[in-house]
Amino acid sequence: MNYPARIVLVLCGLCLVFGVWAGGRSIVGARRSATSGMLRSPAARSAERKAANVEHKEVRRILPGRGSGPVTSSDLERLPPRAPLGQSPGGESTAKPASGPSAATPEIGSSTSPADAAERKQTLLYHPIADAAGVLDVAKHHITLAGIEPVGKDETCSKSDGGTWPCGLVARTAFRSWLRGRALTCDVPAAPGSVTASCTVGSDDPALWLAENGWAKSSDPRYRDAARKAREEKRGVFGDPPKAYSSMPALPAPEPLPAAGDDMTGQVR
Repeated sequence: MNYPARIVLVLCGLCLVFGVWAGGRSIVGARRSATSGMLRSPAARSAERKAANVEHKEVRRILPGRGSGPVTSSDLERLPPRAPLGQSPGGESTAKPASGPSAATPEIGSSTSPADAAERKQTLLYHPIADAAGVLDVAKHHITLAGIEPVGKDETCSKSDGGTWPCGLVARTAFRSWLRGRALTCDVPAAPGSVTASCTVGSDDPALWLAENGWAKSSDPRYRDAARKAREEKRGVFGDPPKAYSSMPALPAPEPLPAAGDDMTGQVR
């Protein structure tokens, strides 16, 4: 083999060795990149993807002093408190005094006074029990209906043919029959106790019903005409007992108890 042929053969060998070396290096680099990508956390890989998607734009520069107006500073000043509602800044009341009928004294039989009117509210009361005609026990309240004079349960009335009849018990029975345990809406205070109050049963006024049917007396302007008409027509306590009561058989008088020392046969020991 001549000399030029040897030189060509050596160069070919060097080229082959260099090619093998370059290929091996690229393979090793690719493996290292893949390995490092697998070792990175998902958060890091996500951050790199977001950074690659960011569109780089030129930032607009703001000249000094052109971004906003001048900044001023001063001491804070505390203002006086606002006057209560209904008063002027000088402390005088701006409310006008009431005049006319609204400034007069409450009506006869009014259930509330100016002092406790604000403490009351319309309250729905369940399961009322009529203790008398116009007197109710419900939800720890002992309520007397406003505007009427209730008939006591022990009161008796005169009959046209002489004698008396227990009009108080009959009035209570009639009131209980009309009430039938329906709920009441009354203006009562929150605290339980005895109180005179106005009540309604749905859209009905129990005090008006008692006055119309003669089961209560009244001088209140709201019920005075109804009570006067019931008296003229001799309804309720102003007349004879109802037919249902009159038709009831009279109970025999109880026998007197034996005197002391007598036995049950009537013989004295």
